[in-house]
Amino acid sequence: MTHHAGVIRVTLAERFWAKVDRRGPDDLLPGCQADNVRDMVARRRGLIGTLNGQSKLDEQAIRAIRADRAAGATNRALGDRYGVSPSYVTRIFRRTAWAHVA
Repeated sequence: MTHHAGVIRVTLAERFWAKVDRRGPDDLLPGCQADNVRDMVARRRGLIGTLNGQSKLDEQAIRAIRADRAAGATNRALGDRYGVSPSYVTRIFRRTAWAHVA
């Protein structure tokens, strides 16, 4: 990596990610995209839940899906009711999706 006049030049063999919110050359560490994503998730910087404008569900719906699924409703029925796929209902129920909702 070379730094010249505010420009960072990175060779194809070098990958860097920002260790803090500032994005200066002193704030970069060697790593890959997965490292960067882990850092983003750890800092809760991603668009999770209703912060994502594409979300079809809200926290109230997530709690209802989990309660209904625990009571015996099928993934297909819940998916049809809430406009999501049955596999997404499974992810919600298992807390691999919407894990931040209690």
